[in-house]
Amino acid sequence: MDTDYASRFPMRTVGNSLHQELWVPAKELATFNRHIQGPVRFTEAWYGPEYCGPDTTLCPLERQLRAMFTQDRDALPLLQANTAACLFNSAWWSSSPASAQGLASSDHQHLLDRLRQTWVTLHPTWPLPAPGGIRQTGTQ
Repeated sequence: MDTDYASRFPMRTVGNSLHQELWVPAKELATFNRHIQGPVRFTEAWYGPEYCGPDTTLCPLERQLRAMFTQDRDALPLLQANTAACLFNSAWWSSSPASAQGLASSDHQHLLDRLRQTWVTLHPTWPLPAPGGIRQTGTQ
């Protein structure tokens, strides 16, 4: 985005001083989006306590990782059909306890490894975001 256009919007700190964002009025988002140049990449993901992931045809968020990467399935078509869910949820799956996902720790790590390997096959230049953590109610 060119600097002149971006300078129209105030920069606000959200959380600590490392987390800054431009505040764009909702009525200006379409125009704002047209000014974006190049790809937008997630670099880190933080989740609120009520996060439940995007709508998918898969099961609820806490069971999706297991559903996509069971031993007897080819994960590639499932990941391809659920790219948004993998992109938005991968850091949640990584930062949430295995037990919250109905998994043993060793199975959890194995499934996360399969997710990363399959993702790289489909999107070699598009990294998954790093897990930033899960925010607790009332924290910044």
